[in-house]
Amino acid sequence: MAFSQFFMSLFKRGQTQDPATCIICEDETFKRGQAPATCNFCEEETKIKWKCTNCDVLMCAKCKDKIHAKLKNSKDHNVIDIKEIGIYRGEPDFNVLKCDIHSGQSCVMFCTSCDTLVCALCIGNTHNGHVLVEISKGFNIRKEKFKSGQKKIEDKIGNLIKIKNEMTDVNMKDSAKYKDLIQGIEAQNVKVKNAADKYTDQLKSELNTKWRVLQTEGD
Repeated sequence: MAFSQFFMSLFKRGQTQDPATCIICEDETFKRGQAPATCNFCEEETKIKWKCTNCDVLMCAKCKDKIHAKLKNSKDHNVIDIKEIGIYRGEPDFNVLKCDIHSGQSCVMFCTSCDTLVCALCIGNTHNGHVLVEISKGFNIRKEKFKSGQKKIEDKIGNLIKIKNEMTDVNMKDSAKYKDLIQGIEAQNVKVKNAADKYTDQLKSELNTKWRVLQTEGD
């Protein structure tokens, strides 16, 4: 199994759980129709932020600092952001990693120079002199790269949403300007019509006056 496949399989476990099971705590408190989980300490806050894998509890940000931090030996506990639950599933079993090149050989190190797993034969044949680290460290390197890439994607999505909102705001302002212009034209049209009607009435009045004068002189 390639290291990339192994890493992604660990991450995807959190996304392939039974829909009726919470992918955060693997408990059945998130079944459809049920209320969201609350902090295991205050039992009020629903904005869960942290999980202690040692205590197996979900916590809000306040209780993490006010309660969990005061527990005995809590400084040695593994507290992770719930966003990392999909990545963290306890200590992975690196013994299942087999070399893709040398059949029957297990991978024993991670080559940072080539960004790949290597077995003992690989080290002697093609990776001699390369920078080699323990597989667990290589896993953490990959995980940090993944998280960094994920953060960049989230930032880009955030920027796109911001641009979309700004464009929507501009469109709304343009729409408002359009409506104002239409109203202004209609108002001006009313003024022109009123002025034309007034001038027409004035001409008719003057014509009627002259006609009456002519009629009188004719008599």
